[in-house]
Amino acid sequence: MGQQKHYLEEELKSFFKSNTNIWSFFQQHSLDGVWYWDLEQPDNLWISPEYWQLLGMDPSSKKHSPEEFIKVVYEQDLDNIMDNLQCHYEDPKVPYQQIVRFHHADGSTVWVRCRGIAIRDNNGKAIRMLGAHNDLTAEKNALAEMTKAQAKTGSTLRKLKLVTEGSKDGFWHWVN
Repeated sequence: MGQQKHYLEEELKSFFKSNTNIWSFFQQHSLDGVWYWDLEQPDNLWISPEYWQLLGMDPSSKKHSPEEFIKVVYEQDLDNIMDNLQCHYEDPKVPYQQIVRFHHADGSTVWVRCRGIAIRDNNGKAIRMLGAHNDLTAEKNALAEMTKAQAKTGSTLRKLKLVTEGSKDGFWHWVN
């Protein structure tokens, strides 16, 4: 299942040796998981162990398949993924890049920036897809906390404004 050498993994290693564009793409992004998909045989997908570890899952218990990958994606995000992939397949100038929500093994949400590049044949047809993942969960959670704090502070300030505008009394604040 998880630990056998997969032909797509071997092919990807070969691409790194022979194609500097692939290596440059890989180098430019910090990675929390990589996947490599055979678009000519779409049931074949290689997924790096780091991807499953990011989701709190044991890589050796996972299959290298699109179905396994899709199981952990939020259903609401699937159409957007497929639309973005299709646009990139049709036009290499359109980048494949988006933020996707995944289900973590503990039930929490993992926010991931997904980026990818199609590997094309001599006619420009997309035949493989290489993807890289970056975990954005900490940033998303911090943003949510900040938004919540701002809403709470804003609510308090609105109440204070209503009290002071509705009152004929004054108030003062002493700073020592």
